[in-house]
Formats: sequence, C-alpha cells, structure tokens
Amino acid sequence: AGVPTANHVADPRAWTVSERLLALVHYNVHSREDRPNYAVTDQSTISDYLELGREPTARTTFVEASDEWTLYPLTGAMAEAIEALQGSITYVKNGNSLTLSGLMHWLVGAMSAQLLRAIDIEKMPDAAADQDGYIKWLAKRMPIMAGMPGSTFDLLYAQYRVAMDKDRQFFRLWFDSEGVIVMPLEQPNGAQAVTPAARFLVRSCIGQLALAVAGKS
Repeated sequence: AGVPTANHVADPRAWTVSERLLALVHYNVHSREDRPNYAVTDQSTISDYLELGREPTARTTFVEASDEWTLYPLTGAMAEAIEALQGSITYVKNGNSLTLSGLMHWLVGAMSAQLLRAIDIEKMPDAAADQDGYIKWLAKRMPIMAGMPGSTFDLLYAQYRVAMDKDRQFFRLWFDSEGVIVMPLEQPNGAQAVTPAARFLVRSCIGQLALAVAGKS
C-alpha cells in the first residue's frame, strides 16, 4: 500500500482519515531532517504507529440492538463534519437535556458516521460532495445515538471498538476531547505500550529551523 494516487479517490476530503495521515507521513519520510523514522513525540517515532501493510479486506458487520450494522471508514469530510458540530448537539437522556462535548462528542459523532444500517446508507448525503447536507444529516443522527438506553449504547460501543481495531488501515485510530488521535501499535504478547498516543499535525511537515524562526519550536 502507498500514498493515495490517481487510482484512488481524487478528492482528499473523501480519502479516509488513515489515507490522509499516510500522505502526511509520506511527505515527512522524504523531507524531515530526522527521516525516515522521524520523531512524532519526544518519546516516539513514526515506526511506533505506522503499520503500512495493514488494510482491511472487508467491512465488519454485526448485529446489535435488533439491527445489522456495518462499520464504514471515517473520511476526512466526515471528521470535518463532526468538528463543525461541536457544542451544538443536544440530546435527552433519562428525561434530562444534555449537550455533547469533548471526547463524548467525538465518540458519538464517529459512531454515528461510521456505524450504518442499509436504510442509513440510502438516506445519507455524500459527506465530501454535499458537506452541508451531510452535516444536517449527522446533526439529526447524533442525538439519537447519544440518547440510546445506556445498556444498548454500551453494547454498540463495545462492538464499535472491536470493529475499529479489526478494520484498521495503516494506523490504530481513536479519539480524545480534541479529535482524532493515533494509538501506538500493539506490543507483542499483550505487553503494555509505553508509547504515547499522538496527534499528527500538518506542522510536522515543517523543518525545525522553520519552526524556530516562526517561534513555534
């Protein structure tokens, strides 16, 4: 596998988040002073996160809450929609009106975007081609997902975590209160990883000299 080419989807917003991250890694591997195994954090390098040969062969499908769900990859456009909706999603739980925020916003947003039934696919606008329509669709979907009974949501969440790991592409993606993060690769024999999770930023493409001149080092 390599960086997305003309044989892939042309619009980078329609690329999966993993493909976008791989494109950033590809640039860094050929341009950073500390290439090829460049530093991602003070305690880690890109080899702690990248699993280049890892691509799912089929989408995971499972039955939960009396429905059949399929995990679809998170695209850049989907992630942008989740980000755009921060602070605006309210839902009802146990008779209380609540607002999604932080990690819960990103988890519910990702689950709403990625876990789809056949009927959802028929109604879902294209996230890259119709961003406004997709944001409106997701804004209606997220309160439903968040408002599920606790036991039902917990079961769906557990299935989501398993599917995300099974279907991972190049990286182990997860979320924190600010968005998408990359988890370190699993250690042999189930050993506890000491490498921190990381957020791959565009500024990582900029050399240390340029960062120092800009006062960002």
